[in-house]
Amino acid sequence: MLLHEIRNPLGTLANAAHVLASAPPSNDIALARTVRSEVRRLQKLTDTLGLVCSGPRPTRARFDLSASISDLLLLVKHEPGFEQGRRLIARIPGESLPVRGDADQIQQVLWNLLLNACHHGYGPVWLEIETLRRHVQIKVRNQYSQEQGRTDAHTSGRRMGLGLDISRFILQRHGSQLNMSRANGRCECSFALRRARSR
Repeated sequence: MLLHEIRNPLGTLANAAHVLASAPPSNDIALARTVRSEVRRLQKLTDTLGLVCSGPRPTRARFDLSASISDLLLLVKHEPGFEQGRRLIARIPGESLPVRGDADQIQQVLWNLLLNACHHGYGPVWLEIETLRRHVQIKVRNQYSQEQGRTDAHTSGRRMGLGLDISRFILQRHGSQLNMSRANGRCECSFALRRARSR
């Protein structure tokens, strides 16, 4: 499945390179955006492949989840799906959120969930962080139509299926799990991380 996902953007890049070699200047901007998007897909696939092939246990270091999310939100602004009009509404506590785990891997999970919500459904995407007594709960929600839900299940579900599977794998290694639900036209993905003691 991973090889299939890598071959798709490689094929697109090969076709775009061929067209760029012979296309009139007016097409350069659209083709450049396509190339940029596919390069980013390859970069993310490479990152996730590295995570799958890494050691059996993630780093259990203490890190600030708020800082990781802030960095991620800067990257999201340049994601083509959000550039084309999808809004991201983030409800994040202002204070520091110390948790334990691998910051890079948890950021990868969040990126996968945001991309999944961005590529499917319509309207804004919600990112909500809730602080509980012993955990921090993260939720990503988006709206979808019943017809779109049926289409996703048969066609485009493959596109982000890999990202969700890798997210599940990462969270299991962190002692957490990815919860998914669909009801009343909304899709929600959520998981929880154990809080670390404040210094």
